[in-house]
Amino acid sequence: MEEDSHPSCSTSIKNRGTKYVFTERVVSALDKCKISDRSAMHIVTAVAEALGHNTNELIINRTSLQRQRHLNRLKKSENNKENLKIHCGTLHWDGKLLPEITGREKVERLPVVVTDRNGEHLIGAPKLYAATGSEIADTLYELIFEWDLKDHIVACCFDTTSTNTGVIKGAATLLEKKLERKLLYLPCRHHIYEILLRGVFECYFPVNTSKDVQLFRRFQENWENIDKNNFKDLLQNNELNLRLNDNVDTILNFCKEEMKKKIVRDDYRELLELTSICLGANNGVKFRVPGPTHHARWMAKALYCLKIYLFREQFKLTEYEENSLASICAFIIRFYVKLWFNCTNPSKAPLQDLSFIKEIHEYRNVNKIISEIAIKKFCKHLWYLSEECIALTLFDDDVSYAMKQNIVEKIKNIDNCDKETENVKRVHVRSSEINEFIRKELHDFVTANTIDFFGRFGISPQFLQVDPLYWKDTETYQKAKDIVINIKVVNDTAERGVKLMEEYNRILTNDEQEKQYLLQVVTDYKKQFDSHNKSSLIRS
Repeated sequence: MEEDSHPSCSTSIKNRGTKYVFTERVVSALDKCKISDRSAMHIVTAVAEALGHNTNELIINRTSLQRQRHLNRLKKSENNKENLKIHCGTLHWDGKLLPEITGREKVERLPVVVTDRNGEHLIGAPKLYAATGSEIADTLYELIFEWDLKDHIVACCFDTTSTNTGVIKGAATLLEKKLERKLLYLPCRHHIYEILLRGVFECYFPVNTSKDVQLFRRFQENWENIDKNNFKDLLQNNELNLRLNDNVDTILNFCKEEMKKKIVRDDYRELLELTSICLGANNGVKFRVPGPTHHARWMAKALYCLKIYLFREQFKLTEYEENSLASICAFIIRFYVKLWFNCTNPSKAPLQDLSFIKEIHEYRNVNKIISEIAIKKFCKHLWYLSEECIALTLFDDDVSYAMKQNIVEKIKNIDNCDKETENVKRVHVRSSEINEFIRKELHDFVTANTIDFFGRFGISPQFLQVDPLYWKDTETYQKAKDIVINIKVVNDTAERGVKLMEEYNRILTNDEQEKQYLLQVVTDYKKQFDSHNKSSLIRS
């Protein structure tokens, strides 16, 4: 018996593989593609055989794979922390309720991203227990400290919920106290405009307890019965034609130019396409199937309203529903489309917001209901007319030469003795003050604190000594403009972090720390290999 055991032992040792398979690239790809350890064993063995390898010579076992995956995740996370260099960064965060990775209950996840001129960097997606402003601030500060970013964060971008914006208990306020300095607030402009659209929609179709809008649900269920070639654009409604106020060609040209750009989301492109169809540009029309109707998806509300109105002669509507949809569609086409697609440009923010307030106030002569609700909602979110953000105006090509001159002169002539220690984060306007407010111009928002914007982002104010007419040929201005256009004023980057956490929430590992390491591997891999094409996947 003793003699028989030795040959089998030596044979086992002899057959043990010696060639390493699970390299850093391989295990990173397995993580990115959500391949479990068991599935990876089947795939790697089959691929090795297909390539003509003797699998007995290869180290292919679950223990080696698990160990290499852990080491790779840990190494990536440590390398990212060590190598991350942020210059005048903006901190983004966005909460999402997701299932707990180890149980059935749900927990709040907080993906946190830092952006600067060099791109975006996910620094974590920790779970919260109460999701209060205090807990969010504590969590943000811990991540900032962990990644050694305390001296490199100058601004923050977030959704405008009271949990984030509260003057006393808001996460942003409490984070400033922990950092012992003021941050520039750059609330998500997409979120602001979603609030605006929601206000307009709900003044005609109030929210009920159901998650779905019943009108949209009816349309979705009847979609198969609708003749997609039989629709009527908005211009066939004389009243709607008047509401658009001879802006049809301008809006069509805007949509045409936007569609030439790279559009990252299908629903954004669909909004441009539907707007063009509504205004009579119906060459090569192809309608998409109506999507989700959940209240949280406000872009979907705009798409549904436009689509239903186009098919108003086929889809049964009450007189109230048809008239209400007409009013909402006119608002979307005349105002909302341009607002939405321009809102990612930080330099355009002050002029766009002030101009909108003036235009929507004038719109009361066309639709008083929409004018009043839009003013009420939007006047609560005039963050980009604050004393620091008003400096963004200097980099907006749409702002006149005379206005830039006025702003520069006011910055130069303001006495620094008037400088306030407490920065005004946003402009507050009551309904009773709107008539006075619409007479203001951009330079009226400049204060002694406006100059702080330049120091915050490491911008030399030297170009202010040059006439605005020659700024395009001034090096300091061009450098400053390059910094400004790369400031992120929408929270899409944090929303991508939410989506990433949703994808990997309950797969590959149930360990909380390992989950954070995993997210670093996946984000790194996606940056390095951002396409599925063979040419981009092959290393140079």
